[in-house]
Amino acid sequence: MFSRDPNKVITADMKNGLKDGVKIKYTKGQKLKDKAVFKKVELAYGVELPADLKKFIELYNGCTIEGKSTWEMSNFNEGSNLYVLNELKYIKDDIKVNFIPLINDGSGNYYGVTSNGKIGFLNHENGEIEEVADTWSNFLTTKNL
Repeated sequence: MFSRDPNKVITADMKNGLKDGVKIKYTKGQKLKDKAVFKKVELAYGVELPADLKKFIELYNGCTIEGKSTWEMSNFNEGSNLYVLNELKYIKDDIKVNFIPLINDGSGNYYGVTSNGKIGFLNHENGEIEEVADTWSNFLTTKNL
């Protein structure tokens, strides 16, 4: 479904499960260092990462998704700038939800994984989560990025 492009940028098509025109940008230094981080993140947030998202992160960890807007994804390498566990206190203690934040929309809201493994939008103002896709692949396909 997802595969690396030797040019470091892919242009999506329906064959690989992405919406036409969505580009995934990533840098060579963002390669996932250790798959054990998945279990660490799942335990910390109390949410299981979907299989298609894990595969995507293995290939595009810390990538930038370009469409109508530019979105920076959380990085699953410890010590990185956008390390996925950097938001743990905010999500678990302040907002009090089981939710893995993957993309900050620039206004304090997040797209991420909900407690039931679906992709949702977390509104930071009221702590409510709206499901936006049943899988990560469908989120990339159907979300008007």
